[in-house]
Parts: sequence; C-alpha cells; structure tokens
Amino acid sequence: MNSRLEGENIIYEDEVSDLKFRDRFNRLRRTIGLIILYILMIVLAGYMLGIIALFLTWIIITALFPKASIPTPDSYKITEKYVIYGRRTLRLGKGLKIKLDLERMRVLIISRYIAILQLYSHNPEQLKSILDNLIHI
Repeated sequence: MNSRLEGENIIYEDEVSDLKFRDRFNRLRRTIGLIILYILMIVLAGYMLGIIALFLTWIIITALFPKASIPTPDSYKITEKYVIYGRRTLRLGKGLKIKLDLERMRVLIISRYIAILQLYSHNPEQLKSILDNLIHI
C-alpha cells in the first residue's frame, strides 16, 4: 500500500467481478458507440472544414466529451480520503459528484460533468451514502 495511505481506516470494500462480468456488454456497447461517434465527428469536421478543423475537433472531443472507457475496478476499498483500486487511488474531494444507478448496481464518480470512476457494488445505496458523506466533509 502507498505510504501516504498507511493508517487510513477502510470504511467500505467490495469485490465485484461478478457484477462487472454481468454488465460487460453494456460497457462494451457504450465504448464502441462513443468511439464510432468520435470518429464520425472528426472525419466530418475534416471533410467539411479541412485539416485544421480535424485537429480542433480532436482536441475538443478529448477535453469536453465523456471518456470512451471509464475505469471499472474488480475490487476497491474506500477510506476517509481515498478510493483505492489496484495500484491507483482517487482522492475524494468537494468537486466530485456521485450518481447512483440501481438497475446496473453501480455508482459513478463524476468530476465536473465527466464520469471518472465506475464502482459496481452489491449494496450501491450504502456505497453512495458513504461517498456522499465523505465528499461533503
């Protein structure tokens, strides 16, 4: 574990490879759909407005549009300040928003208007409540 995370109390943890496996086709469909949309936007801009528009469209897509793929860990731990997944951490701060999706048993962590982390959970309502409380501290 990272040295800055030592001493952190684990508030919630879950192993969700079963939920992630069950929802894999929805994630794949979203990723493929967004990639196709982005390619069409770039090609149309390049065709209609030239090579400079092609590069500008690419910059706009990477800066403003949702990511084609959202990190989705198989297991994770929630502490008072971080979401720890694999070797990566996400610091919980006031700029984040939490969105609950009960149908797919997941919670999205959103920065501004772009989802940055997707957490499946066997108890998504409890996870959302914990994250909401930690973000607003």
